[in-house]
Amino acid sequence: MTAAATAPAGSTPTPTPLLSMRGVRASYGEVEVLHGIDLTVGRDEAVVVLGANGAGKTTLLRSICRMVRTSGEILLDGASVTGRRTHEMVGLGVSLVPQGRGTLTELSVEDNLRAGAYVRRDDSVEADIEYWYETFPRLAERRSQSAGSLSGGEQQMLAIARAMMSRPRLLLLDEPSLGLAPLVVEQLFEVLGQVTDERAIGLVVVEQNADIALRVARRGYVLEAGRVVLTGSAAELRDNDQVRRAYLGY
Repeated sequence: MTAAATAPAGSTPTPTPLLSMRGVRASYGEVEVLHGIDLTVGRDEAVVVLGANGAGKTTLLRSICRMVRTSGEILLDGASVTGRRTHEMVGLGVSLVPQGRGTLTELSVEDNLRAGAYVRRDDSVEADIEYWYETFPRLAERRSQSAGSLSGGEQQMLAIARAMMSRPRLLLLDEPSLGLAPLVVEQLFEVLGQVTDERAIGLVVVEQNADIALRVARRGYVLEAGRVVLTGSAAELRDNDQVRRAYLGY
């Protein structure tokens, strides 16, 4: 049963966010990179995190995945994940597509997809593989090729499909458009919007291509030097002068 926040009698209960970060600080050794991050992601909600290089965007994703030392609260579906390890987060329904794709380059496309489903114990893995072949026909054409032989765009398609093979509740993507041709970026973000709707998952996209990311996202956060300096709906961020000048180029 999904937990919901307590509400006054006669009012509609506020659903518990899928992900909540409260006062999260993250460090590498003695160097603190995140300084008290507050962020939420609802079920079937796409959220974009904008910021310049070095703002702490990648560290934010790593803190959710328990890949970096943190303090503060990180809650998944209302339950604390303090003390959890990275592999346990996958079992809890969190999947990450890291910057640089993260495919298993020596394995075939199909073996990569099967590897993405290693935590599952159901009978629909084959159906999901076919779903992703239909979504990304180029992967179907190259199912027997090694992942390392694919183009950059094809590798990113495979990385997203592989991450989705675990049937996550929360999908995290780190700069998915990096180094890709504009047409490929358009296709990838169209699929991300489709998947968020069809699979009712939460999505956090760290992205410097603010224009396309804000088309998919419902809300967004702007990070500077490890702090949230601005948050709002996608429309509000598009209309914000600071965001337009820094990230939209007009």
